[in-house]
Amino acid sequence: LLPGIAGDAGSDAVNALSAGIAMHDGTIAIAGTGSSVHFRADGKFTRIGGWGYMLGDEGSGFDLGQRALKATLRSVDQRTGPTLLRTLCEAQMGRSLNDWIYWVYRQDYKTEIAAYAPVLLQAAEQGDAIALEELNQATKDMACAICTAVKRGGSPRVVMGGSLWKNALYREMVKRHSGDMVEFIHAKCPPVCGAVVIAADLVSSSDTDTLLDTMIAQYSKE
Repeated sequence: LLPGIAGDAGSDAVNALSAGIAMHDGTIAIAGTGSSVHFRADGKFTRIGGWGYMLGDEGSGFDLGQRALKATLRSVDQRTGPTLLRTLCEAQMGRSLNDWIYWVYRQDYKTEIAAYAPVLLQAAEQGDAIALEELNQATKDMACAICTAVKRGGSPRVVMGGSLWKNALYREMVKRHSGDMVEFIHAKCPPVCGAVVIAADLVSSSDTDTLLDTMIAQYSKE
């Protein structure tokens, strides 16, 4: 579409934001295997969080999965009461808990642990008190990052990026913790469209809002 434009490697958050609101100032909240919040103000990008699964990534798939597993182990130890998480986690493991623990430390455990995020969400959706408590804290942490971005000068228009936003309970809890100061936006086309919008903005004064609308219309047909 734009021959002769030099490529640039950077954060996918930039593309995801532009796929949601073109080149306007705004905030993007990424919640997938990892998590981070970025805001664009006067063309400058600022990051909140996104420090990786060892030191941050609150409200991410890894965070939720780790919470599910930790809560399961506390229940096994009888440090807490029974929880549906134990049954769901053991079913997904397909082996004894002790065997799984021995096995997981020899794997790419970041991806493996993030795979248990749906377990936490499923248990919470079924009303499990321990799962709901864990999900409440994780979504509160995500909301804190979003509100921090807004307070630091980011737009209250927040584009949702990442697979966890597809879960209705996760969305509802983050929105509740964020309060009325935030307007959540669902991007109607994939982040790659944001790359096209950014490139078009770099080379011309074309109407990027119209360009984004055109791509959205194309994707809606597909």
